[in-house]
Amino acid sequence: MIGVFYNQKTLKNTLILVMKNDQIAREVCNEQYWIGFNNKDEVIGINIFSANKYHLNLSDGYLKFSEAICEVVYKLTHLCFKEYIDQNDFVVAKVAECNDIPNSHLHQCKVFDGINTYDVVCGANNVRVNLKVVLAKINAVVPANGLIISKSKLLNYESCGMLCSACELNLKNKFNEHGIIELSDQYQVGSQFNEIFINK
Repeated sequence: MIGVFYNQKTLKNTLILVMKNDQIAREVCNEQYWIGFNNKDEVIGINIFSANKYHLNLSDGYLKFSEAICEVVYKLTHLCFKEYIDQNDFVVAKVAECNDIPNSHLHQCKVFDGINTYDVVCGANNVRVNLKVVLAKINAVVPANGLIISKSKLLNYESCGMLCSACELNLKNKFNEHGIIELSDQYQVGSQFNEIFINK
């Protein structure tokens, strides 16, 4: 997944694309764009300067990586990311199991996305069995802070994703304020959670 951020004022009309959470080993920069590479020479991020001149219908916020954005990136940089068009690693899932982790506030959960079951460690006090949730899968880019979700271990429990709060998804006034988002029955398990995108 490619996280796409835009704000005409605070980001100075720069379109920011986030791919990987690695250290910058090499940079390429000119008047039109900046590209960062890791030590494997993989692209970890791209900034497109003066982004509104490319007629992308940009709105301030978190954007889906669209075909139009992909075309502008290719035109400027000759880098192709077609496989990421409309990709969304935030999905509606259901908590299948939820067990307390001893001597902590954390819970070990098994979360089902309609196809696969994921081990996810969650600290929210409202997580429970049969709750419909927003699951950020590995490589999802969190809208509120640009964090890229990776496989991790918490107290020796493996976590392969994150159950999201409204705050983390910049959806404070649309869902419950405390804990992780509690989705209603109108949301289908396995479907993409597109409310995070301004250009959904």
